[in-house]
Amino acid sequence: MHPMKALLLLAAGAVLSVAAGAIWPTPWPLKVSIAVIVVTLVIAAYASDAPAKSWRAIEKLRRRARWLPPRVGVLCDLDSDPNNPETFAWTIRSPSQWVDEIKKLAVAIGTKIHVKQIEASSSFEPYSAVLNPYGGVYPELEPDALGTLNKIADYVNRGGLFVNVADIPCYWSHNPRINRKIDATPFMGFDEAGRPIRPFWKSPIVEKLGLWIRKPNADDSNCTVDVELADKFAHIDDDLARVRVDRMVVCERNVEPIFRPIRVGDLSFTTFFFAGYGKGRFLISLLFMGATHPENKGMPRLIGKVLLDAVSKYRS
Repeated sequence: MHPMKALLLLAAGAVLSVAAGAIWPTPWPLKVSIAVIVVTLVIAAYASDAPAKSWRAIEKLRRRARWLPPRVGVLCDLDSDPNNPETFAWTIRSPSQWVDEIKKLAVAIGTKIHVKQIEASSSFEPYSAVLNPYGGVYPELEPDALGTLNKIADYVNRGGLFVNVADIPCYWSHNPRINRKIDATPFMGFDEAGRPIRPFWKSPIVEKLGLWIRKPNADDSNCTVDVELADKFAHIDDDLARVRVDRMVVCERNVEPIFRPIRVGDLSFTTFFFAGYGKGRFLISLLFMGATHPENKGMPRLIGKVLLDAVSKYRS
């Protein structure tokens, strides 16, 4: 509990004990005593987070309500120009373009959904899914404490779905104080060429999920592979057949591959998958998008289809 709220609870208890005694043995007016008790109870409720917890529970029930269309929030805190290297990493669609894409796909498959742009400071609880359109960058409103990152993890832990459209999820945090992206992944020294070492597995979200992410080739050479949807997702109609791979994940217990895994030695890898965390999931695409990766131009459409499929099943 926050220290200030602990002090408020302590103060509320002290005032309540005095006020309770004042109702009977002291000459305090009854109305004054009752007013003091009411104010004290309000302070105690605030300090214990009771109103916030109750409101979160209501929003969660609304999120699961089958008679209401699912709600998807698209983060929109940063510059909307996909060519800005300080706010976008390996993706080419702005928040408004993602909203339009999801709406168009929903109409095509005949499902009702509410999609809107939201800020990272708003509550995530009413939303069945929250999509980060900035690829490997995310908007961090509390750079010192990584408050937004922890908020994302808490939302998923309580049953939400967070969508990472490209690259390592939350590899860079955008710091509003300096208006640029910085590495959220800890510095681990220098390699033989004097380049900083920031391993994928130490990236905050990757570490929380226990993922093993690696490059397909040690020399960063082009790696293009054929892909098909895993059996569980074969009902999703899409014609994407070949992608260029720059990052891939080992298929371990909490990884549910959307692209059928590729076997390399004793390990299986994929580039598009769900990763379970608490009661919720991350939907993660590690594939880069942009002019340098024309093979992956169909990924926004496929991500949108898988997202719609996931939120509709979540409520069924």
